[in-house]
Formats: sequence, structure tokens, C-alpha cells
Amino acid sequence: MSQIEILRDLYPCVHCGLCLQSCPTYRQTGDESEGPRGRIVLMQGIANQLIEPDDFGAVQHLDSCLGCRACEPACPSGVAYGAALEKTRSAIAKKRPQPWAARVLLSLMANPRLRSPFFTLSRVARKALGSWNPARFIHPAVTLLAGTRPHRITTAISTPPEARAQPRRRKKVIVFTGCVMDGLFRHVHDATRRVLRANGYQLIEARGQGCCGALHAHQGDLKGARGLAEANLAVFQRHPDCSIVVNSAGCGAALKEYEDLLGQTGEKLAGRVFDITEFLMEGDLRVGASLPMVVAYDAPCHLEHAQGVRAQPRKLLRSIPDLELIEVPCSDQCCGSAGVYSILNPAMSAALIESKVKSISKLGVEVVTTGNPGCIMQIKAGISRSGSDVSVTHPVAMLDWSYDRAGFYDGVM
Repeated sequence: MSQIEILRDLYPCVHCGLCLQSCPTYRQTGDESEGPRGRIVLMQGIANQLIEPDDFGAVQHLDSCLGCRACEPACPSGVAYGAALEKTRSAIAKKRPQPWAARVLLSLMANPRLRSPFFTLSRVARKALGSWNPARFIHPAVTLLAGTRPHRITTAISTPPEARAQPRRRKKVIVFTGCVMDGLFRHVHDATRRVLRANGYQLIEARGQGCCGALHAHQGDLKGARGLAEANLAVFQRHPDCSIVVNSAGCGAALKEYEDLLGQTGEKLAGRVFDITEFLMEGDLRVGASLPMVVAYDAPCHLEHAQGVRAQPRKLLRSIPDLELIEVPCSDQCCGSAGVYSILNPAMSAALIESKVKSISKLGVEVVTTGNPGCIMQIKAGISRSGSDVSVTHPVAMLDWSYDRAGFYDGVM
């Protein structure tokens, strides 16, 4: 990766320090080298060949960065911190091999022949274990089996015929399937499709989709990320008139930034990509049945900071009758999942989720909702380890539940 590109991304930085309090690792440690400003100095040193890419001290501080990008909206100068971090990690990867755990996980995500049986076994294990939740005993990083559905309200709701009538058909959409969402959260994909159909959208199945490449890019494997991006681009180019709807914040951010990997063709694709909450709130969203419960929203970093999608998830949840929405304190602070971060940096990851779970425990909510698979797993595992039975699920799953209770799917889906 060109040193000039790294310097260009970082050039606007005036070292004002306004980013520091937005950074979870700086807030935990108070160490300047564990904050954006200190890491920018290290990245500039590597780009200027003043620091070796495999320098232990520099790499240690750069590896401990979550890549949550909370520093970007806090920066008055518009520093492209996330892009610079990925390019710097790419330079480091050429000098220092990836940790074995990262290599294994990235290989799994990139190869459907490996990924599919791995996730199948995970789903089977989750069903077999039933109420026994390993999240109580092991670190959230390896908890792929935690439950994700809210407690069900079984009372049926009657709705007038005009409310149950389907709206007219609107534009065509593709649901991005990805890897983790498709493997472990297929029920969220199903909910997404039902909600889109209930709002009159025509779903197109785009076969051949795969991993978005976000995990690879975050770890500095830009070549691997580019290969995955090219494969997805080839699929989506067969459906040029379709919007691409994403229910994973990390995947959505990656797809919207394919320009960095693919140039102009990636930029054109990005204009077709929408987070599911962003997409639904652009139209006239149907109102479903009552969900009389207290729900807390926790914002995924790559939705809040990278995509700038803030109001839409909250508006979507508030559109559900009788649902009382509460914000998780410091919702904009990373939960510590951050792709493979919780595996490679378990101590910091555990400290961050512990802090968030303590905040959640004081709210008295029944459900926590967030729009990213890693966040769902991390928060659910942390809650389970605390001994609580609060459910964790996706915002679109809550809307789907409301629609189901309203009878929108009766005899249709």
C-alpha cells in the first residue's frame, strides 16, 4: 500500500485532541498512544519510514485499536482514520504474519465450503445446548451459540382490514446475505424479507453473494478484501436496477466504501447500498401491532460512525405502538466486539462489554436491540455472563414481530 495514500488520509490532522474522549481505548487507559492522536503519529511514522512496520511498540498500539471510527465524526478536520488504519495494517502485514486465530477466521469467512459447515455445526450446537448457555462460562469472543430472540408475547392482535392490506408494489431490492448473518442470524434475514414484502417491495434473490470483506480489510488483508468485493460486485452488476439492503452494520459500511477497494465501479455500487432501517424509513413505513415493552437501543459503531445512520433505527423502533425506547448510556461507545478484536484482544474487549452491561443492567429493560451480528453476540454473551436473561435482537426483528402480531403475514408469507 502506498505510503502517500496513508499520509493523504492523515494529512488533515492538526493534533487538536478533540478525538480523544470519543476513543474507547483511550477512555479505558488514559494513554495517549492508545488514542487516535497518538496512533496517527505512529501511522505517519510508518508511512514516512521513520518507524519500521514491524516495530513491536508501534504495532502493539495499532493492534489495540478497535477500528470503531468514533474518532471520525468527532474530528473537525475530516481525517480518514479508518482508511489510514487499514492501509497501515496492510503495510504491517507484509512484514509480520497475521495471528493464527485471525488467519483461521478470515479463511473461514472467505471460503463458503468451510464457512457453511462451520455455521451449520454452530446452529446445531445452539439447539442441542438449549438453555445451557456457554456464555456464562467463557469469553464472549468465542460465544457463537448465545440466544438472540426476545421473549415472545403470545396475545393475538386484531387489526382492521385496511391496515392489513398490502401496499402497492414498489422498487426491487436485494437483501445482502453476507457470511455471519447468513450463517448464524438467518432468522434476521427472514424477518428482513418479510418486512420488506409487507411494505410492498419486490425481493430479488441475487445468488452468489459472499463475505463483504470487512473483516479482511480491518486486519490489513486488502488483497483478500478486494477479491471478495469483486465477487460481490459481479453478482450485483447482474441486477443494476435493484437497491441493496443490508442488515449488518459492518457489512453495510464495507459495501458503501467499496470505492476504496474497487475504484469507480465500487463508488457506483455504494450509491445503491442502504442499511435496512435507512431504507425502510425513506418510504411510508406501515405501522404494526402493539409491543408493550421497554427496549434499549445500542448503536453499532459502523452504523453510527462509519455510515452516519443515527436517527433511522430509533425512528423505526419508535414507530412500533406502545414500545418504550430507551437509549443505552454511552450507546455510541464500542461494545468490544469489533470483528476479530475480541479474539485478539480479549482483556480490552472484556473491559468494554463489562462497562456496557453494567449500564444496561440499570435500565430495567426486557430487550436490547442493535443492528450488527458481532454486537448482538458480544452484548448477549456479556449479559448472560452477568446472570441476566435480557434478550438481545435486531431492530428489524422487533418490527417483524409487530407485523406478525398485526396479522400482516396471515395467508401471505
